[in-house]
Amino acid sequence: MHFQQDRIGSQRDLDYSITPHHHQKKILEFLRNNFSIIARMLTGKDIVDLTTKKEDEITGEIVNLLNDKLRSLSGYLFRFEAKTGPDILIFASPYEPFSPELFVIEAKRLPPTSYRDYVHTGIERFKREEHGKQYDIAGMLGYVQEKDFCYWHKKVNSWIDDLISKVDKTPKWEEHDKLRISKITNICEYKSRHSRLRKNAITLHHFWIALHKTSAN
Repeated sequence: MHFQQDRIGSQRDLDYSITPHHHQKKILEFLRNNFSIIARMLTGKDIVDLTTKKEDEITGEIVNLLNDKLRSLSGYLFRFEAKTGPDILIFASPYEPFSPELFVIEAKRLPPTSYRDYVHTGIERFKREEHGKQYDIAGMLGYVQEKDFCYWHKKVNSWIDDLISKVDKTPKWEEHDKLRISKITNICEYKSRHSRLRKNAITLHHFWIALHKTSAN
């Protein structure tokens, strides 16, 4: 398939005469089908203790594993972006020079590297249009390395409650910013919807995977 450069994902969908968010839906389904497999691979008996690895090191390794899994889904390419924007960018494949990404993902450790990092330097970057400005769907990836999904779901939403109470904060936080359970299997998927400074609202799909040291098989 020949992919042409365009400004925004919705325009790309129109250029291909396919349904809106076609690529994003395919990418999300691929992530649902493969994150649990990748979590098991990373926490296997012969793998190093992930608590000793930096967040970016884990993300880079996950990108390598996702690209390996793409043998079953042609048409996409994952790239790790260290310190220059969202952690994971997903492009059309075969790749053409200077093509824009189709989907972006920000990755965060839970517990966070710094206090409330998942919200303040994760979700808030999408609200401030620092990440995913040209899209209305994006992703977040959580590395749960202590406690369980339920604990962090409550904790993240409590951090958002604190921001909701600050009525003078910009951008404004509201109830719809909270994470809602979408699907729970051996990974956990949440959804949230966020108003932004100038753009229309963005929907975030949160994929949390268990990377406990004790989860080795």
